[in-house]
Amino acid sequence: MFRSKRLEQGRQLSNGDSTMTHPRFPASNSNNNNNNTNNSCPARSVVAPGANSNYNHSNSNSSRILPPPDASMDNPYCPPDPDNHDIIIEAGVEISVHHNNSTLSTYERTSKSSSHNPKMAICREFILCALTTYCSQRDVGCSPACLDALGGTGIAGIQWKKHLGKKVQVTVTDRNPLDLLEANCYRNQLLPKELPIDYTRIPGLPLPHQLVDEIFVQQISANVIMHLEAFDFIFIDAHGSCSTYLDAAFSNVKNNGMVCFVSSDLSALFAKTGHVALRNYGASVLKNDYMKEAAVRIVVGAAARAAAKCNKGIQVLFGICIEPFVLVVAKVQRGPYYADMCSVKIRPLLQCQICEERAFCPDTKAPLENSYDLLPCDCHSENPGKTAMQLGPMWCDNIFDVKFLESMISKSSDYGFSDKLEAYLCFMYQEAICTSNPLDTSITTLASSSSSSFQKERSPKIPNKSSFSSSSSSTITDNNSTAAVAAVTDDSGCQSAKVAENTSSGAVKAEDSPSCNDAVSVTVVSTSTDPQGNMEMSLKVDKDVRTRHHSMSRDEPATKRMRFNYSEHNPVLSMPPFFYNIHKRKFKGVFLPKLPRMVHLLQLDGFRASRTMFDTYGIRTSATLKQVYDTLLKNCKQEITAATTTNTTTTTTTTTAVMT
Repeated sequence: MFRSKRLEQGRQLSNGDSTMTHPRFPASNSNNNNNNTNNSCPARSVVAPGANSNYNHSNSNSSRILPPPDASMDNPYCPPDPDNHDIIIEAGVEISVHHNNSTLSTYERTSKSSSHNPKMAICREFILCALTTYCSQRDVGCSPACLDALGGTGIAGIQWKKHLGKKVQVTVTDRNPLDLLEANCYRNQLLPKELPIDYTRIPGLPLPHQLVDEIFVQQISANVIMHLEAFDFIFIDAHGSCSTYLDAAFSNVKNNGMVCFVSSDLSALFAKTGHVALRNYGASVLKNDYMKEAAVRIVVGAAARAAAKCNKGIQVLFGICIEPFVLVVAKVQRGPYYADMCSVKIRPLLQCQICEERAFCPDTKAPLENSYDLLPCDCHSENPGKTAMQLGPMWCDNIFDVKFLESMISKSSDYGFSDKLEAYLCFMYQEAICTSNPLDTSITTLASSSSSSFQKERSPKIPNKSSFSSSSSSTITDNNSTAAVAAVTDDSGCQSAKVAENTSSGAVKAEDSPSCNDAVSVTVVSTSTDPQGNMEMSLKVDKDVRTRHHSMSRDEPATKRMRFNYSEHNPVLSMPPFFYNIHKRKFKGVFLPKLPRMVHLLQLDGFRASRTMFDTYGIRTSATLKQVYDTLLKNCKQEITAATTTNTTTTTTTTTAVMT
C-alpha cells in the first residue's frame, strides 16, 4: 500500500505537479524565513519510481528528482536514525538494525529483515570472497548479475557493491517493506533504484544498466524474482531450511553460474527433529560424530536433485558447517549430461551402530545379498541382531574443490580479508588435498605481492637426483651422459617431474605425454671443468616435443563425447568421505598422541590423513578404525614398567587388607 502510494506520487511529480511532495520528506514551511524553499535536491539522489520505468539514463533529464527518504537538510545523503536503531559496522559497511523488539510484531521479530546476527559475519565473508573469485574468473567487462534474494537489512548486497563496484550488478530483494534497506543504502553512499518488474519479460534478457554507486531493490518474494529473472550469482540466506527455494533458484540460473545456500535448521540436520529433515530434504539422519559433514552432504544432495529437475548439474566448490549455519557454494552446469552425472552421486549411507564405521551403498538396481559386507568392521558377526542402519540419501562426491580454494586463498590475501577467513580457507585446502606424503603436511603461506598464487610445496621422489626448478627444466649429469627433463605444470600450480633412465645408452629421456603442453627436451652436449673446479655444461634445447604435440592435436579428428555409463560410474574422491573423532574412541593398550603427530603416523604408514574443520578432534583418513588401531599399537603402545607393577600390587594388597 505504501509503495503504491509512493509510485502514484512519483508519476504525478513526473507529470509536472509541483504541489506533490515526497511522503517522507515534507515540504518546507512557507512562513519560515530559513530559505528552505530554495534548497535544491542533492546531486546524487533517486529518480522517482515510476517516472522512468525503463531506467534509460539518456532520458533521465525528463524526470523529476526526489531526495532520499528520511533525509536531513544538513546531510541529505545519510539519513538520521530513529531511537530504536543500532549502528553496526561489518566489513567496511555501516548498517542500522532494530534493537527495540518490543515495538515490532511477532513476524518482524522472528524474521531476518530487521535483525542482524553477528555469528553470520563469517558466512557473509565467505560469500564475498567467493564472489570476488568468481568475478576474477569471468571475462573482463562482463559484470555478473548478482541477487541477494532474502536481503533483510541488505548488508550482504551492500558489501558486494562497496567492495567490487562496477564489477557486479547487485539486486537485493525482500518481501518485507524496504524502508530499512533503503536507509542502509543511503548510509553507505549507494542509491537504491527500483528494479522494474515485467511479468511478460523473457528471463535471461540483460538487466537495466547499473552505475557504480547504484543498487537495485525490490519488494518481492524470493521465489518470484528467481522465476522472473535470470542471474549469474544467487545468494539465499534462508531463515530455517533452504529447501523451499531450491527449485526456484535452479529454474533460471545461467550456465556456469554460482548458487550459494545457507540453511540454519541445524536441529533437523543434527537429528534432534529427524522427521523435519525427512520432510524438508528427504533424508534420514542420525546423531553421530560426523553429523556436521553429513548435514552438508544432505543439503548438497537436495540441491543436486532440484538442479536435475531443470536439466542442470552442480559442481560443489565448498561446503562448510559452522554453527549456527550450513553453507554450500556450487557451480551450475547446464545440460542433461551433467544432471545425470549428479543424480548417480546421491546414494544411501550404511552405518554400523556399534563402531560407527560407514560406507556408501553402490549404485545398483538389484538388492544386495548381504549389505553388511560393505562395512569394514566385524560387529555384525560378533553381535546379535541388526547392527547397521541406513542413512541419507546424501551426496557421495567431493565437497571441496581444490582449484577454487586456491583462488579464494589468493583473493583473500589480495583484498585484505580477515585472518580468520584465511585460516579457514587454508584448513579447507589442506583437508581437500588429504595427502599421504608426510612431507606435504605443511602448506606454504601466500606471498605478499598481488600476483602470488597459492602453491603447495612438493619434493620429487627421485633417488639420487636433485630437485628441479619451478621456472624451467634443468639437468645435472656426470661426464659422458645425457639427460632430458620434462616439467609439467598443471592448473593448480603444482609441478611434477617425470624422468626415465636408459641404462644401456646412459641417457635420460623425458616421457612423452599428450598433456605436456610446455614440455621441452634439454640435452647436455659437452661438459668441462674450469681451473677453479667449477663444471661448465653446453646445453641444447629441443622443442620438437612441443611441436609434435601441437601437430598431433591439429591432425587428430574431433572425438565425440563418450556415452555416460550409469552402472560402472564410481566417483573418484580427492578426499576420503567423513572422518573419525579419535578422542571419543577407546583404544586399549595405547596412548593417544596429539593430532598432528597422529596424522603424521598415518601418513608414514601410507594412508591419506589430515585434520578436518568439521571437528576439532577429528581426523580425515583413508584408513579404517582397525588400521588406525594397528598404527597406534605400532607407534604408541603403552609399556608396563616394574614400578607400575609394584604400585599395582601394593594397591591390591592394601585393598584386600581393608576388606578383611
